[in-house]
Amino acid sequence: MFSVSRTTVRHAIDLLVKDKRIKVKQGAGTQVINPKERELTNFSKFHNVIDINTLFPDNAALTISGTWIDRIPANSQVASALDLNEGTEVFRLQRVVFSNEQPVIIQTNYIRIDFFPDLDTYREQLVDLYYFIQKHYGIKFETGEEHINISSADFLDAQILNIEPGSPIFFNTRTAHCSLGPMEYLEARIRPDLCHFVVRMKEPPAWYDLPEFQKSLEAAQKILSENSDIVAIMCGNDQMAVGAKTAMNVAEQGQILIYGVDGSPDIKKELVKKDSVVAGTVAQSPIHMGKDAAKVALAILKDNEYEPETYEEVYMINSDNVEMYGVDGWQ
Repeated sequence: MFSVSRTTVRHAIDLLVKDKRIKVKQGAGTQVINPKERELTNFSKFHNVIDINTLFPDNAALTISGTWIDRIPANSQVASALDLNEGTEVFRLQRVVFSNEQPVIIQTNYIRIDFFPDLDTYREQLVDLYYFIQKHYGIKFETGEEHINISSADFLDAQILNIEPGSPIFFNTRTAHCSLGPMEYLEARIRPDLCHFVVRMKEPPAWYDLPEFQKSLEAAQKILSENSDIVAIMCGNDQMAVGAKTAMNVAEQGQILIYGVDGSPDIKKELVKKDSVVAGTVAQSPIHMGKDAAKVALAILKDNEYEPETYEEVYMINSDNVEMYGVDGWQ
């Protein structure tokens, strides 16, 4: 069209990619990079968390008002959290938390009836739910996971929290587990102007000091600076993959796919993100490997025949199946 050869156009595109002016993504075409946009590296995430506190104005003491407990059929969200069939009856414990006589939190707990069958007869004693359950039923809270989300107050929330409808609020959810299984699901609607969450961390992530991370970071940076036509990086383990991803973020070359090996929590958490550059990780089961190793060792000790080579099954974990494997532990 402009009497320019394809070779010249390709060379010009390569120069623009190296200068971080454009990015080429297979299947998506060529895109102009906004110089103000840049993906944050892993330093922006929570790591080595040593403490999480909830702060209220003037460190005021909290009071609870309007406690009510009844029985309702579990909706799909509650049933999923408590590992029940939808429609199964659960306790619903509703309370309003005040600070300096101002409403701060609307708190709703959904609790399994089969674990605590007569809990609704102790309404006035349910100030600290976990403490009461431990003392009265001998069942201890063991683990929990809380998600902090942002929502907006509907009309009823606004009336209770004394704010305007549509005002931004925290909407936190938590699932608590005991030895019997999931025992409680919480929904909390919180005024962000009166409640702050403070996360304290210590030192950089451990993998930043690992030789694999440092070497892969330096190697990936060198490779990316010298080549503009890379479409994927296959790493020897997941720590190397984290290093390659960090190098790619710094270079602003988001079109490259990264693969790791091990099925580590860090990489699996990347896989659940939308449009993550981490495409997958492969893993083997250490339990199966240990069992097979033990069988071979016993065969050697007993002078029995054994296979000189044992092949272990390898699992490919990607965004399509990562939820099946979970993101919290090693695969």
